[in-house]
Amino acid sequence: MCERLTSAGIISLTHIHKEIDGLRIKKSHRLVNRFVVAIIIFCLPLAHNLNSLRLIATTTGLNLWVLSFELYGASCPKDSFFGEKQTCKYTARCKIAKRDMELAVKSGHVINVQDLSNSGEKGLYELS
Repeated sequence: MCERLTSAGIISLTHIHKEIDGLRIKKSHRLVNRFVVAIIIFCLPLAHNLNSLRLIATTTGLNLWVLSFELYGASCPKDSFFGEKQTCKYTARCKIAKRDMELAVKSGHVINVQDLSNSGEKGLYELS
């Protein structure tokens, strides 16, 4: 467990991420949390009063802490954890008539983008 957290932290350190404004917790703080938990897991064998069940429970709890901290920290305050408040929209540029596309979506047909000809409307459509 310790080496996985440490390796994931090192990979994340070397990977260039775009900073998203409005995240709950910065990436650097989340990485510090990962490394601290990795050090704690690494030092657990030094605790002599832990039996095997307590050791497994402690490592599981620490991993759940890292997971929940990462999920919470990497989300935006306006995002919901329990479903979306509004429907999603899909935006695409297609070379097909808008009414033909809407009919295909409503009837459940699949449109293969490679099969589209150069004829038809060229526009930006939003489907909900």
